[in-house]
Amino acid sequence: DVAREDQIFLNDLLGVSMSESASTDLEDVNRRFNDELVRLTDENKDKIVLSLGRPSDILLAAGVSEKPMKLYGNKVIKKMRKHGFALDELKDLPRAVADPIAVFDNIGREGNRSILTELRTEQGNFLVTVDLGKDADVDFNIVSSVFGKGSSNVIDWINKGLATYINKEKAL
Repeated sequence: DVAREDQIFLNDLLGVSMSESASTDLEDVNRRFNDELVRLTDENKDKIVLSLGRPSDILLAAGVSEKPMKLYGNKVIKKMRKHGFALDELKDLPRAVADPIAVFDNIGREGNRSILTELRTEQGNFLVTVDLGKDADVDFNIVSSVFGKGSSNVIDWINKGLATYINKEKAL
C-alpha cells in the first residue's frame, strides 16, 4: 500500500518459479554455506569465504550483476559483533537472498544493492548489502554488510522510490 505504482513488483511480472536445476543448485549452495557457517570461528575467519551462489532471476532483474556472490568470514564475525546477532541466525542465507522480500538501490552508492530477507534477528529482518564487482573482487558480488533492519527504515526507502523489487505477499 505504501509503494508507488511505478515501482517494480517482479513477482507479478515474472509469474514463474525457479527452474528445477536452479533450485537444485541453490540447495547445494545453501547446504555448503550452512556447513561452512558452522565451522566459522574467530580463529579461522580470515580463511573462510562463504558462497551465496549466483544471483537468482529476481536479483538479476533487480539490478544485481550476474556474478557469483561471496561473503568473507571476517566480515561475518565483524558484523555479528557490531550488530549483536548469532551466527546460526544466518542459516539458509543463500536461499533467503535468492527469494527476498525486497531489493533496494542505495542512495549515493553506485553499484550496490540492499536485499531484505525473511531471515529475522532481534533487530529486524536481515538486510544483506551487496557491492557489485569492484576493486580486487571485480569478478564477484561481495556481501559488504549483513544486519537486522527495522521496518520503519524500509518503508522510508519504499516511499523514496528506491525499491527495484518487492514481493507484495512477503512485504505485507
